[in-house]
Amino acid sequence: MKIKILFESFIRSRRLKKYSKHLSQSFGYTGSLAEHLFGENNRNNSLNEIIKLSFYTVNQPVIEKYSITEIALKEKYEQLILYGAGQYFRGHWIAASALVFRSTLEYLFDKRNEMSGRDEGQEIAYRLIEYFDNGEMGEITTSQWRRTKRLEELLVEYTDIEQHKDLATEARHSTIDLIQMKIDEPTVALQLTSVSQDGYTTDLETGARVKF
Repeated sequence: MKIKILFESFIRSRRLKKYSKHLSQSFGYTGSLAEHLFGENNRNNSLNEIIKLSFYTVNQPVIEKYSITEIALKEKYEQLILYGAGQYFRGHWIAASALVFRSTLEYLFDKRNEMSGRDEGQEIAYRLIEYFDNGEMGEITTSQWRRTKRLEELLVEYTDIEQHKDLATEARHSTIDLIQMKIDEPTVALQLTSVSQDGYTTDLETGARVKF
């Protein structure tokens, strides 16, 4: 099995590089109608080849976990292109490589990372660009943007303050320092239950009064 996976990894890398190049060359292409149709056909064929790479042995646990289909992969690719991942970084055409590597594939299909709108889509695209550009490996950690957004949601959920939008805006700056973006959500929720009408919160671990 290990030999098979190593062989597949070698083949996958070569094919990923080849078909990513085809996809990048067809991206945003303008020309005659005949050239456009040829480029579109080449693009579709290359994307199909990329999708085949997604189903290699090493990705099977993720494929089965999320019941991933070819159609779903094509949709993810189009979303990534739409939101800015149609770029090359460190030899990776991001929108394609994200479908092929196990960690990024799982990241894309995790329900917490749905690209349900422009803000979410751009954030996911940026995190993937960051991942490949920094040469990261393994599981992708949640970006600071998404953690801050979740804190804002918790602030609204766990307070009765009518001006919660202003509080949430302030939280974008202050809660990063207070909680350092690394505490799990239940702990965050516990801390946020103490937010009072005067705009202060009591850190339930230290007892300190902190103004948001």
